[in-house]
Amino acid sequence: MSGLPIRNVYREIMSIAYGFFSPLDRFMTRNEVENVLRERRLLDGWLFPFPIIFDINEDDLKKLGVKEGDRLLLRLKGQPFAILDVEEIWRFDPKDLADRTFGTPERNPEVVKKRFDEKHPGWLIYRSMTGTALAGKVYVINEPVFKEPYNRFWYPPAKSREEIQRRGGWRTVIAHQTRNVPHTGHEHLMKNAAYLAILSRAMEYSSTP
Repeated sequence: MSGLPIRNVYREIMSIAYGFFSPLDRFMTRNEVENVLRERRLLDGWLFPFPIIFDINEDDLKKLGVKEGDRLLLRLKGQPFAILDVEEIWRFDPKDLADRTFGTPERNPEVVKKRFDEKHPGWLIYRSMTGTALAGKVYVINEPVFKEPYNRFWYPPAKSREEIQRRGGWRTVIAHQTRNVPHTGHEHLMKNAAYLAILSRAMEYSSTP
């Protein structure tokens, strides 16, 4: 097991390990990425919008001597954070990946009128990748610790399902996942979803004999 400091990829690690990207349970292989770019679906058929990639500097890869089948220890702020079981090591063109992820006027003229560039943060994330990727399952080994009063808001998917069952197994559940602080647009989406859910249930009851 080797050790590697990680950058902001820890967000992806948390999202995979705690099920926020469910049913995705690993950093994607080349075939998985190709399928997402081509069909916006995982290889098992589930809808998924973007490639989730663990990229690594080629020099770091050589220094660590990591190969497929190895287990890699990931450190955050110098402390052990997660483990990555390396299933595949593969290469890609960052610019091509960025263009295919968000589309281009040539390939997607019906929705993309102007080519994306560094002004778009999502495009820039993919464009700035190293071109070398590690694929495989990832596990958090040091659980996050939240201070009061924020700890009571930590409800990853598994804990949320337990709470739903504890409350009688709700039939209708509305969820919203965001990386940034919730704002008015998010509030509107949630309220609209709640309205549609209530309307759907009302129509269901009205049609029951």
